[in-house]
Amino acid sequence: MPVNRKPARTARSSKPAKPARRGVGRPRGGDIDLRARLIDAALAQFARHGIGATSLRAVAQAAGVTPAMLHYYFGDKRQMTMAVVGERVQPAIVPLRERVAAAGSDPIEV
Repeated sequence: MPVNRKPARTARSSKPAKPARRGVGRPRGGDIDLRARLIDAALAQFARHGIGATSLRAVAQAAGVTPAMLHYYFGDKRQMTMAVVGERVQPAIVPLRERVAAAGSDPIEV
């Protein structure tokens, strides 16, 4: 019984290779500290345009990601704002409050 075999290719094709398609889901490896980069981008946009005038799309564009990535990490704009305040603003204010308290003046409680 004869066996059908394809002849071996001897010359390479002149067509450029297609880039590999990315699968679904988060890319492997990548930016390990993306969440911190997103918070930094949000803080910069808030400082430049104000919290009310800054959209998730503007923060995503500044960070070089899609708005879906912000939704993945924070859920919505309110939660992103709370992360910015909790992780960047409050740590900057605590030493100032401590110095004011050490000087003998009580900071105004809010």
